[in-house]
Amino acid sequence: GSVLLTNVTPLPVTFRLRCAAPFEAEQAEMTLAAGASGRANLAFHPGYRGDRQSHTAEGRLTLDFAGHASRVHVPMQGAISFPNVELGAEKVDFGCVVNETTKTVQL
Repeated sequence: GSVLLTNVTPLPVTFRLRCAAPFEAEQAEMTLAAGASGRANLAFHPGYRGDRQSHTAEGRLTLDFAGHASRVHVPMQGAISFPNVELGAEKVDFGCVVNETTKTVQL
């Protein structure tokens, strides 16, 4: 995705874009002229944990301005949805099953 950034000041502004995994800012620095707008491309990597569990990842995009200590923090959120199932039992005991038959157990 991308985010639209607009310089609302009468001066040009330069800033660095930073964020932590699983988010990524595709460009490290931007400069916007007075009144100008620009798009920053952001990436989200849903497989970062490697556990294939559905969850919501939260982070923030930080803009560090060149020439002064001002910072802007923008919250980010990514929802990860894998097809997960939780069973109501830790094990399923079929007991004794006669050869060439089937048995069904309710969970």
